[in-house]
Amino acid sequence: MATQTTSSSSSSSSSSSSSWKYDVFLSFCGVDTRKNFTDHLYTALKQKGIITFRDDEKLERGKYISQELLKAIEESKLTVLPVFHYVDPSDVRNQTGTLIEAFARHEKDPKINIEDVQEWKAALKEVGNISGWHLHDRPESIVIQEILGKIFSELNRKFSSASKDLVGIASRAEEMLDLYLGEGLGGVRFVGICGMGGSGKTTLAQEIYKRISGNFDASCFIDNVREVTKNQGLVSLQNQILRRILKEKEINIWDLCVGIDLIGNRLRNKKVLIVLDDVDGEKQLEALAGKHDWFGVGSRIIATIRDSHLLRRHGVDDVFTTEGLNYDESLELFSWRAFKKPHPEENYVDLSKDFVNYTNGLPLALKVLGSLLFGRSMDAWKSARDQLKVEPNNDILDILKISFDGLMDTQKQLFLDIACFFKGEDKDCIRDILESFGYYPDYNLDVLVDKSLIFINEKGTLWMHDLLQDMGKEIVRRESPKEPGGRSRLWLYEDVLHVLKNNSGTEAVEGIMLNTPNEKEEHLSAEAFSKMKKLRLLKIGNNGMDILSKSMPTNFQPNHLVELRMRCSRIKQLWKGILILDELKVIDLSDSQYLIETPEFSGIPNLKQLILQRCTRLSKIHASLGNLKRLIRLDLNDCKRLESLPHKINLESLEKHSNQNQDEDHGHYVEIPGSEIPKWFSHQKVGASMNLQVPSDLFYKCLGIAVCGVHVFRQHHPLDQLDFEDFGCYKISLYLYSSIKVNRFELDLVGIYLYEEFGKIESHHLLLRFLSFSREHYKEALSQSDANGFIQIEIEFETHDPCLEVTKCGAHLVYEEDLNQTMGGCSITPYEDDVDDSAKDSIIKRSRDDYDEDELAGPLNSNDVDVPHPKRIRQFLPNLIERFIPRLGNWIGNSSTQGQGNSDCEEEEELSQ
Repeated sequence: MATQTTSSSSSSSSSSSSSWKYDVFLSFCGVDTRKNFTDHLYTALKQKGIITFRDDEKLERGKYISQELLKAIEESKLTVLPVFHYVDPSDVRNQTGTLIEAFARHEKDPKINIEDVQEWKAALKEVGNISGWHLHDRPESIVIQEILGKIFSELNRKFSSASKDLVGIASRAEEMLDLYLGEGLGGVRFVGICGMGGSGKTTLAQEIYKRISGNFDASCFIDNVREVTKNQGLVSLQNQILRRILKEKEINIWDLCVGIDLIGNRLRNKKVLIVLDDVDGEKQLEALAGKHDWFGVGSRIIATIRDSHLLRRHGVDDVFTTEGLNYDESLELFSWRAFKKPHPEENYVDLSKDFVNYTNGLPLALKVLGSLLFGRSMDAWKSARDQLKVEPNNDILDILKISFDGLMDTQKQLFLDIACFFKGEDKDCIRDILESFGYYPDYNLDVLVDKSLIFINEKGTLWMHDLLQDMGKEIVRRESPKEPGGRSRLWLYEDVLHVLKNNSGTEAVEGIMLNTPNEKEEHLSAEAFSKMKKLRLLKIGNNGMDILSKSMPTNFQPNHLVELRMRCSRIKQLWKGILILDELKVIDLSDSQYLIETPEFSGIPNLKQLILQRCTRLSKIHASLGNLKRLIRLDLNDCKRLESLPHKINLESLEKHSNQNQDEDHGHYVEIPGSEIPKWFSHQKVGASMNLQVPSDLFYKCLGIAVCGVHVFRQHHPLDQLDFEDFGCYKISLYLYSSIKVNRFELDLVGIYLYEEFGKIESHHLLLRFLSFSREHYKEALSQSDANGFIQIEIEFETHDPCLEVTKCGAHLVYEEDLNQTMGGCSITPYEDDVDDSAKDSIIKRSRDDYDEDELAGPLNSNDVDVPHPKRIRQFLPNLIERFIPRLGNWIGNSSTQGQGNSDCEEEEELSQ
C-alpha cells in the first residue's frame, strides 16, 4: 500500500501524476485477504473521503495493471506503508520461511526473468525494513484505525505545504498537537483556541482536524456555531454531531435536553474528535460538549472562541492563544493573495510592506487586502493605502466588530474610550478616572481582556491591536460621518479645529483629546464649549491651539467633566467665581506660563489631583484649596513666583499619593524646589546616606521618621534618549530610590519617578518623606536593640543614573510632642549620629533651637538657586504626618493627636524670588 504525496506545484517530471485522481494505491496479493482485511481497509478509507485505488477482479485475472496507472505510480512521490498480514516482517526482510520456497519456484520458472526475481527480492528486503503493521495477533479494527491515522497525516502534510492560505499555520499546529492533543496525554481532553477576530483560529482548527481526524473512531467539524445557533438553534447542531459521528442520517432530535442525553449516552464509548468553530456562549458548550465523560477515552474536543473566560468557566484542559504572524510570514501570506506567489513583484515591494505593516500580523487583514489589490495598478495601491488611513476596510471591520457587538453598553463605552484616548496609558494611573466615568474598571477591563479586545502588558499598560483601535475610532466616526461636532469623542486636530472654529459642538461630545503638536497657531473662541453639556474629558496640550486665552466662558457648565488637562495653555485664570463641577477629579495646567492665579475650589469638592508644575507666573493659590479633603496630589514644582499658600490646609487625603504608585506601606512624600535641608531636621549630612543610633527607650516612643534628600540633574541626557510625551515635550523618567532600614531590616524601599525635560534648566529639589512605624510587620525589627541598648537606623538615597545626583540628606524622628507645636519650635532630640570621626567633618548636625525662626537656610555651595522659605516647607510635612497619626492609635494606644497642627503656620508665607 502506498500514499501519493506529489504536490500540485511539482516539477514537470511529475506533471502526469499531479492530476492523478487517487490518494492511495492499495496493493495486495492473495484471495484470502480480498473479502476481509483488504475490504475492511478499503471501506474505511472510502468513508474517510480518501480516494483509493485497488485492483479489481478483472485486473487480477489479467495479471498486469494499465501502463498509465503504472506510470503514475512510478512518477509519484510515494510513502510506502507495509502491512504484514500474518507474515513475520523478518521473513520478508531476509526472505526466509515460506518465501524461500516461493522464490525457488520463480527462479526455476523459464517464463520469469531472473533479473525480475532479484528486483523482487531487493524490494521485499527494503519493505521488510520499513516500520509497518503486523497483524499477527492484533485486532484488525485497531490496526485499520492506526493505518487511517498515518495516511491522514501523510496526505495532510502534502496539502499543508502546498496551500497558500496556511502560511505560519504548520508550526502552530505542531505546537498545539505536541502540547495539548497528543495521544500520549491520554484521557479525554477539551482544548480551546482563543484570540481576536481574524487571528487564524478557524484555520488552525481546520489544519489540526485534517491532520488527526483519521486517528479517531469518528470525527466532525461544526462550522459557524455562533451563526447556526442564532438562525437555527442548538438542536440543529446536536443533530449534526450525532448524524456525523454515528453515521445515522435518520436521527432527528427535537428537544435540547434529549440531545444532551443522546450525545452523552451514545458517544461515551467512542473515541471521537469534535471541533466546534466560533463558539460565543456557555449554553453552546453545555449542549454540545458538556462534560468529559460524554466521550470515550482518547477523545479530543476543540473549540475556537474569542472569550477566554468562557473557556475557563467550562473547565477546558488547555487554552492555545493565537498570535499574529511575524513579518516574513505576513509578507508571504499577503503576496500569495496579491501576486499568487510567495513574494511581491519587485516594483511593489515597498507598497506591499506598507500594507503588511498596517495589518500588524493579522491573517484576516492580510488575506482581505491582498485579494482586493490583486491585479490592480500601482496608483490604485497607493490610493487604497491612503484610504485605509481614514476609513477601515468593511470586510475586516465586520469580523472584528463581532466581539464589540457582544459587549454590554458600559463595556462598549469603555472600549471606545481606550481606543480613542487611553491606549498606552498605565491602568493604575487612569483607574480612578475610569471609575469616575462609571465604567467599573476592575471588572470590565478583565472582560475586554477575556474577549481579546485589549490586553494589559507586564507593566500594566493598556494596549490593543492597531486594527481594533481603528475599528473603535471608526465606530465613533460613524456616529456623525459628516459633522465631527455630533460625535462622542474627538481626537483629530482637524476635527477639533472644525468644531471650535464653526462652533458646531453639541451635547454629543463627551471627550476631546489632542496630543499632536502643530506648528500653526490658531486663536479660537472658547464659546464653542458652551454647547458641550456632557463633556467629561478635556485634554489639550502644546498644539498651537489657543482656545482659552483668559478663562473659561461663563456659560460653560460641563457638569460631567471628570478630567481637565490643558498643558501649555495661555489661560490666565481657569474660571471666575464658583463653578459647580462635582465630578471633576483632575486639573492639570502644567507649563501654562500665563496662569496667574488658581480659581475658587469650593465647587469641585471631589478634586483628587491638582497639577500646576512649571506655571512660572502663578503667584496665588485660592484659600479654598485647604478644604479639598479628597486631594491626593498637589504638584507645584517650579512655580517660582508663588507668593502664598492657604493659611489653613486641611488636605486629609494627601497622604494617599497614588500618582506615584505609593501605598501606605511606602509612606508619603512631597517634592518642592530647594537646595537646603530644612533646619528643623535634627540630623543632616552632605551626601546620599546617613546612619543613626537611637536609645531604645526613646525610639519606642517614636511615631515615625521624616527624611529629606536634595537632588539635582548634573547633566542632561541626549535628545535621542528621551521619550516624546503627549504634550510635545521630550522627557525621560528616572527613579530616585529611598531606603530606610532599622536594625538592618529594610522597612521601606521605594522608587520615586523624577522627570528630566529637554531644554529645561533643572534646579535643586527637595524630596520630603514620612514613614510611620505602626506597620504590623515592622514590629519584630523595631523591637530589637543592640548590646548597648541602641536601635540602628540607616537612611540612603540612591539613583542608578549618572545624570542625577543626591547632594544632601536629613532625618528627624517624629514624637507626639512634635505634633503639638510647629516644626520650627524648640525640640532637641537627645541622641547622637553613629558616624566615625572622618565623616563628622561633612555633617551639619544642628538642633532646631539653634536657629532663629525667620532665618533662611544658607547654601552649602555657591549655586544660585531659588530657595523656598523654611516656613513653607514646614507647612507641608506636618500635614502629611498629622493626617496619618489617627491610624497609629491601635499601636501606640493614643489617637488624641487627630486634628492638631492646622494652626501651626497662620502667618503669611513667602517664597524667595
